[in-house]
Amino acid sequence: MPKQPPPTTVPRKLSINIRTTSKMDIAVYAEVVRDSRDKYGIEGGRTTHTTEGDLTDENGKRTIGLQPAVRFNPKTKVVVEVVGLARLHFTTEIQTFYGPGVDPSADSMYGRGTTLADEESGNTSLGFHEFCHRKDFIDYLKKTPLPVFGGKVGMAVKDFGEAGDAWAVAIAAYLAEMEKHTVRQTDEVGYKKSVYDSNGPRP
Repeated sequence: MPKQPPPTTVPRKLSINIRTTSKMDIAVYAEVVRDSRDKYGIEGGRTTHTTEGDLTDENGKRTIGLQPAVRFNPKTKVVVEVVGLARLHFTTEIQTFYGPGVDPSADSMYGRGTTLADEESGNTSLGFHEFCHRKDFIDYLKKTPLPVFGGKVGMAVKDFGEAGDAWAVAIAAYLAEMEKHTVRQTDEVGYKKSVYDSNGPRP
């Protein structure tokens, strides 16, 4: 099939996961931003994701997650009531950058755009490769379960606080894994990026 033009980037904000459970108030969005040029000193293309919290903590700083307040027995220091829900609210901004003079219609050098299926369908452009990264990020947010806050009634107050700390660590790990996911899905297929980095362009 003839080579296809790269997909057009459509700036938009997507509601990914908006729901309330017995423990959590969740509001997750993805915002696709218009393509731009050379913010990172790149030679080809690069698609990034940046996550900002949509909540404000007690110090006025933006944050991704807020654990609920508790009431506890002052003698035993055991939680007797969880007041409200843990809140997980964030927006992940997704944007593609191209280096100076780089044409999104140029051939992808590795990963998506080089697989047999991509070549048969004519989707071999750098712009298609970057489109796949954008899709990976959105799919990850849609399909990967969010970390659940583990604090509950009956815990010692100290343990409840530690559950909040563990939740924050899990949220950070969840967001970090998104980059590994897109490397597996889009870079390490076809003519793999790891091979390209070692051996250069395909013979």
